[in-house]
This record gives sequence, structure tokens and C-alpha cells, in this order.
Amino acid sequence: PTSMPSAMPVGGLIELRSEADLNMCFDLSNGNTENGNVIHLWECNGTPAQHWLIDSEGYIRSALDLNKCVDPRGPSTELGTQIQIWDCVDNYQYQQWSYQSDGTIRPVLDNEKCIDIKNADFQGIHLWECNGTNDKIWRAVLIDLEQPTALPSMMPSNSPSSGVISEPSSTLSAMPSSMPTSEPTSMPSAMPVGGLIELRSEADLNMCFDLSNGNTENGNVIHLWECNGTPAQHWLIDSEGYIRSALDLNKCVDPRGPSTELGTQIQIWDCVDNYQYQQWSYQSDGTIRPVLDNEKCIDIKNADFQGIHLWECNGTNDKIWRAVLIDLEQPTALPSMMPSNSPSSGVISEPSSTLSAMPSSMPTSEPTSMPSA
Repeated sequence: PTSMPSAMPVGGLIELRSEADLNMCFDLSNGNTENGNVIHLWECNGTPAQHWLIDSEGYIRSALDLNKCVDPRGPSTELGTQIQIWDCVDNYQYQQWSYQSDGTIRPVLDNEKCIDIKNADFQGIHLWECNGTNDKIWRAVLIDLEQPTALPSMMPSNSPSSGVISEPSSTLSAMPSSMPTSEPTSMPSAMPVGGLIELRSEADLNMCFDLSNGNTENGNVIHLWECNGTPAQHWLIDSEGYIRSALDLNKCVDPRGPSTELGTQIQIWDCVDNYQYQQWSYQSDGTIRPVLDNEKCIDIKNADFQGIHLWECNGTNDKIWRAVLIDLEQPTALPSMMPSNSPSSGVISEPSSTLSAMPSSMPTSEPTSMPSA
């Protein structure tokens, strides 16, 4: 790329509001994630069609489907190129963007162009020459998805408990399901939704909830390991209680079996829509419980801090997890045009590691290959 992404608000859901009118948002038309659907400007309304996640390689992903990315039609970086949604493609620089400290969003392949409002009617969004006008400046607003309660009480007192602006909740899309179940016995509570986190054991705060060897194959165990800032220890909890791996957002924390019996091993598995065995309730006391069985907790299996399984909740530290918001290492802090009262980092700054890496190459037409998370 001609320039690498800069000043990126990485790792949390955001809105992109136009400096030309802060009531207008970067919006996926009609919430339709089909390839080629246009992105335009629409009145901010708090729906997931206006929620985005910028990963550490500069992909701007839709909260409706994290495998759908902001894409320049063609592909092209010519003046007037329409901005659309398309399947995210690994190693594809046309889908990588540089979010600058002046609030502009530029293709990494052409630092002279900016994402711009097409006309005075605030409809289409396209590429145009950067010139410093407000129609090319975007304010990134961190989203606090509506929750039953705030962040858990065991979070450090100096941690931000919300984004800059509270918006109505909406669910992230999950993988298609063939396994619907009955209504959950309890809904997720006190969830730190919408940003990457570590889960540290209260039994030893240097030990983290870890995907063994960073292997996302179905059935690989989740265990406790020394906290090391790698993506094998980074998780995203969505608003339905799925705990997704930062290595692959289509992989979820899952009880082997599936079962909620005592001693059930916790593992990684493909995320399945409407599948309650993969939905968890993060309680204000720091416990993580299956929504199907509120008497069980995710627990350290033994004194060697290795396996993690389900066991009866009893208030001991081996069943209490401290959620630590991750600040992925960036060239600079959050953009200067962020409101001054917005949190610029997570609770504890951790060593950087990228989400599933997306280095660069350039197909000549719109790609048809399936993305890697």
C-alpha cells in the first residue's frame, strides 16, 4: 500500500457521522448485505446498518455481517467511484482504508482520494479528491450497545463503561443455523459488548482465557495460559451473548457435547445462529454462565490452570473472570476529532496483535472467493 492505516479506532463498533451534518451517518442502504449494495448517507438511527468495526488491517466491516466490507466499486480508486458493500477478501488492498487524524478515510492504494458525500441531498457516497471540506470528514463514534446493566462491577474503577454515545441495541449477525432451540432461561447480563477483551482469572490476574495454540479448528480446547497479548486471548462478546474469537469471528466459545453437565470441557466451534449452547451470561459478579443453566459457571479445571470447564457456581476466584478492554497498538491514539470525553483506549493497554491478517494483493475484478474471518 502507498500508506498504512493511521489513527484507526480499532476493535470496537463505531458509527461514522458526517462533519457536514452530525445527524447523518454512513449507512448500508436498507440494511441489505448483498454484494454491490450501495453505502450512502442516512439519518443516524442506531441500527446495525450504521454500525461498523475497523480491524487492524484497515478493513471496515459491517455489524450486520462481519464478513462484509466497505469496497470501492470496480474495483477502482478513480474520481466518482461508488462505495458499496462486498464480501471481505483476504490480501485485498482495495478493501483496506486509512482513517486519518483529520477525520478523512482514504484508500491505502490512493492517498489523494477521500470517501466523500456525493451531493447536497446526502445520498450516494463516493471517492473524490481530498480538499479538507466537511463532506469528506467523518467522526468515529464508539457505540455502547444497550445492555441490561453497565460493565461488571469488578472492572477497574477508571475503565470507560460506555462509548461516546449510547445507541439502541441490535444484534450482530451470526452464522446460519439448522439448530434452533427454545427460548433461553436467562438473557446475557452485564455484557461488555462491542469491543475486544481479554478475560483474566481472578485466581491469578496474569492468567488469561486462551485458545490453545491459537488453533481455531472445531473442538480445540480453551484453557488458561499466561496473558501474552496475542489474538488467541482476544474475544468479542456480541449482543446475543456469543463469545467470538478475534482469530476468526465465526468461531465461538462452546460447551463440548453439547452439554451443561458438571465437568463439560469448554472448546471452540463454528458459531451457530439461534443456538443457545453458545450463548453466555456474563454476570456482574464476574462469572460467565450458560444461558441454559444459570447454576453452572465457566471454571478453571485444576490447580495447574490448564483446562477450563463447567462447574457449580460457588463464588470462588477460579470462577470469576475480569473483562479487560483491549487497546490494539496503533500508530496514534484515536482521532483528534473524537469528542474530548470519549475513552481513547481500553482499561489496560496490552501488546498489539492483529486480527486475522489481511496482507495485500489485487484481483482485477470483484472477487468471488469467500473471506477468511
